[in-house]
Amino acid sequence: LKRRLYGDERTKALEHLRRASTTLGKDPENLIVYELSDDSRDFNVRPPQMGFVLTPKSNPGFLNSNFYALLSQILTADEIKPTLKDYEWQGDTRGSVAKVGVTEVAVQAMDRVAGWIALKPGRSFNARLLEELNIADLASDVMLDPVSNDFLSTKIDKTLKAIGWPESAQADSKTARALGIRLPKDYEPSLKSPAAEFLWEAKKLASTDLVRDTGKARAALTDAGEGLNLSQWAAWEAALTRRLTLIWGPPGTGKSQTLRAVIAGAIIAAKEAGQPLRILVSSHTYNAVDNVLFATEKLLREKFPKQKCRIYRLQGEHGTPPEGLENHPDITFVPFGTTQAPPALLELQATLETSSEIVLVGAPSQQIYNLGIATKNKTKISGKALIAATKRPWFDLVIIDEASQLDVAESILIVSKAAEGAAFILAGDDLQLPPIHQATAPEGLEYLVGSVYSYVRHLQGIEPMPLQTNYRSNSTLVDFFRRAGYDAGLEAYSPDLRLRLLGELPAERPEDWPESLIWTPDWCRFLDPTAPASCFVYVDELASQANDFEADAIAAILYLLYGRLANQLDGERDRSGNIKPSSDVPYDQKGFWESAVGVVTPHKAQMARVVRRLQEVFPEHEKSAIWQAVDTVERFQGQQRDVIIASFGLGDPDLIQAEDEFLFNLNRFNVMASRARAKLIVLTTRSLVDHVADDAQVLEHSRLIKSYVDTLCKHSASFDLG
Repeated sequence: LKRRLYGDERTKALEHLRRASTTLGKDPENLIVYELSDDSRDFNVRPPQMGFVLTPKSNPGFLNSNFYALLSQILTADEIKPTLKDYEWQGDTRGSVAKVGVTEVAVQAMDRVAGWIALKPGRSFNARLLEELNIADLASDVMLDPVSNDFLSTKIDKTLKAIGWPESAQADSKTARALGIRLPKDYEPSLKSPAAEFLWEAKKLASTDLVRDTGKARAALTDAGEGLNLSQWAAWEAALTRRLTLIWGPPGTGKSQTLRAVIAGAIIAAKEAGQPLRILVSSHTYNAVDNVLFATEKLLREKFPKQKCRIYRLQGEHGTPPEGLENHPDITFVPFGTTQAPPALLELQATLETSSEIVLVGAPSQQIYNLGIATKNKTKISGKALIAATKRPWFDLVIIDEASQLDVAESILIVSKAAEGAAFILAGDDLQLPPIHQATAPEGLEYLVGSVYSYVRHLQGIEPMPLQTNYRSNSTLVDFFRRAGYDAGLEAYSPDLRLRLLGELPAERPEDWPESLIWTPDWCRFLDPTAPASCFVYVDELASQANDFEADAIAAILYLLYGRLANQLDGERDRSGNIKPSSDVPYDQKGFWESAVGVVTPHKAQMARVVRRLQEVFPEHEKSAIWQAVDTVERFQGQQRDVIIASFGLGDPDLIQAEDEFLFNLNRFNVMASRARAKLIVLTTRSLVDHVADDAQVLEHSRLIKSYVDTLCKHSASFDLG
């Protein structure tokens, strides 16, 4: 950060950021605004994002300095406390500068083209104290560094202690060796619990039937127009009649719709039987929870008004209500309090304890943990009481969506809230990307520290119920997905899905063509609706993670497409099987970036480069909308677009060799490809396609991208860039 802006400069920058961004917030008065250095405009961040600290560029060790020691160099011991009070210091003085949070900020908004960034001070931020006491200068030449806050390990540790060591949990010598610990010779077995059953007796759960009459529920759903396909009904029936069910939902197969029908079916059956029911919907993110919770609330409200239940959506104390919550009036939004649990939260706890109603709760894993330990006054729970509060017998039906992205350890925060006799439903796709870990798993223990979905499927040996109709993509793309290892029965619901272009693509350079982009009529080849899969393979053995050439190619293709793409694909079937009418209306600006196009890349550096290039080429478009259309593979998982452009970037053989395990990961390319509805365009160097990995597994995984380029896109032609 080059310099901090004040006065009119700051006001001007904030006004610009307000117009260019939806993340600035309603009250920017407390924001700190800096000018970015030119080489930091590709900084990878997606506002609003917490977890950063400021430090003087001239003092890289500043963050590790002991805060109290810094104060002691200037003030006597007697002066420190009153001085901190004068500066309205609200934090602790023990620990490093980074730990006490005196320079902690969140990135609130950013404009890469103009070079401005707005930061929101953290709770303990106090630049005035540092600067007036001459401890540090944060006005110019400042570094913005990420900090890692581990809020999870302690919660997992306490929950594991609450679950204990039941007889079903057999000691594993490989795990002990990997952790460098000795197994105890004697121990007192813990009591059996639903969480222990889930973790160590999954096969027994999967073979245990539930007494539930599903006939009337299925008839009610069918009469309400909630028509599932055959594979969805099979998964629905299994989920409601077994204590443990895995649902395998490849991209676009209606996994969320199936879960919505499962929840509605369970509620209808409970009403018919006159029984209470407590349902938990959880996952690793709020979005995954909301996708199921919002759809279920809408279904119950519109189709089953007599089947209403009490629905709660939990949120962390610093969070805000999710977008679109106002459209779901039957959902009670419950944020956690800073020091005290709000009355609605305590009321929910009491309702779950009494088990006399039908209740549906939606929250990510860590908020479910917080629900368990919440008290009227948080400071009063500790020690054994805190450990005991992490295991609550509250929920009769526990649903984990996107279970293939939630690791085993974090899942115990969810399953530890299961009631006696509870049923578990895990929905996911283990051919998509697993949870992100910073270290490679010990050999032979991959399933113990991978996703909870893989843990149950592969380690516990539970066969999933596959969903087999893809509602997202055309047959060309779906046929290719099967090469990644999907069920042979996977088929496209709309096999002839195609782009609809309005008017002819230009054969000559358009008058408004950006001067900064190379023009060639060959760009138009990529937009041929009759070619759902295409790729651009070129020779470049120098390209690194940030690739200007591919960023320019993407900008050129999307510039041609904007204003020419109809807002309805040709060949799309509705749920009755009829082809939807064609459209002669182009996507508007918002729809173009949110629904029409997406750019996916393995590297954050290339993501930032593409975003900046698109913002330059489309200066009148909302910058945050462009930002949402470009992302790394991990962050794009779960989304879809009519057109997906995959940008690999790398050409340097040495870099490819160093990253081949990452680049050729079968699941990574599978995620890239499965985002596209009607067209997939891959940009890559010849050196990446021809790379032969030393590792046998990496070589096997690389077959997917090689198959795409040299088999699916086998009809080739040269390309003239002028």
